[in-house]
Amino acid sequence: MFERLGEIVQNNERYISDDELPEVFMWFPMQKNYIGPGLLNETSEQKTERLIKLSKHVRSQLHRITSGLDATGEERLLEYLEMRDYIGELNSMLEECAKDPSPNFDKAKSGVTEITKTIQGLSFDNLVEEIFQNNQFRIGVEKVLRPWIADLEKEAFVVKSKPETFDEARDQERDAVTFAKEVRRANKLMSKLEEDAKRQSNKLFSSQLVEDQKIQFRHIAQSAATRVEQTRNVILRWDFFLEVKREADSLLKTTTGMFPGKDVEMITLDEKDYETGLPNVLTNFIRVVEAVAANPLKPTTFEDCERINLNLAQLRIELKKGSVTLEKISECTEKTPSHQAVWDQTTRLKKVDSTIDSQRQKIQNLTNRWKKVDQSSKEDDLDFQPLLSFMAYFSECFA
Repeated sequence: MFERLGEIVQNNERYISDDELPEVFMWFPMQKNYIGPGLLNETSEQKTERLIKLSKHVRSQLHRITSGLDATGEERLLEYLEMRDYIGELNSMLEECAKDPSPNFDKAKSGVTEITKTIQGLSFDNLVEEIFQNNQFRIGVEKVLRPWIADLEKEAFVVKSKPETFDEARDQERDAVTFAKEVRRANKLMSKLEEDAKRQSNKLFSSQLVEDQKIQFRHIAQSAATRVEQTRNVILRWDFFLEVKREADSLLKTTTGMFPGKDVEMITLDEKDYETGLPNVLTNFIRVVEAVAANPLKPTTFEDCERINLNLAQLRIELKKGSVTLEKISECTEKTPSHQAVWDQTTRLKKVDSTIDSQRQKIQNLTNRWKKVDQSSKEDDLDFQPLLSFMAYFSECFA
């Protein structure tokens, strides 16, 4: 021993800090809770008192087994097996105390009897089943739910780039719906585990495990719902923009086909302008019809007059279609800064419609007068009155 002490001093084998010291037993049981071994000359009264203390100690351990507090299923099962073997020793001590009963013998007997009934009431199979359920629940939380929630959380807070095309926007909306379905599946698993937590031996601890995941899951569910709502709003707005843009392009194509050669400044809208381009969808159409209204066509022949009359009637139909499109745009832009621009376009379109209607009526009257003159000339009975009336009205219309 002294040689070893010399080596320690020579090699300077010392602990640098208190953290490196080995664990030392620093806790000692209270004297009132200490139950020592029996004395060699132990009397019946002393043995009875020791039996009462042992019974209280065993009852506290049994309470830990039956309540499941601060103990895993494996620990409860091991303690149950120890108590089952230990009950034989208590009964042996009780038989020894019965040979020379002391005043506290009945108290000791009732304690041992109560412990025996409690042990007999416990089932080994039930404890094993609880261990299986506890392990199944713990694996479900730690190995399935927790990694799943972690993956969903990473996906939930990924910032998606702005879509460049309508097809890309639809792909993002489809991905958002798929992610929301995955979140709903995780929610179903969480609900199942929440029900299983109520059947665990340690309900408080098990419920807290699920509750911790639920707090984390709420943010994921909110993010998934927000993402679906945002992507669907983009799809709806973009689809509506493309729909009214097709209507506006059709109106412009029909109008320029009936009244070609109108030199107006055109704007170009791309499908990516769905956010800001909605008030400008009908701009080209309104500029063309305003040019038509400001520069009425002057017919040179009777057939030309009839054609202009038909085109103006058709233009009024196109103007009504444009008004319907503007109404739909106005509903979408209501209570937004863009609503004033749409309202101004509606006013301009009404003025154009009124002007075109007046021009159409004049052309229609001119067509009727021209028809009478043409009929009179074909019958070789040219009357000066229709001719003078036609010339006067023509001058009035195109003075």
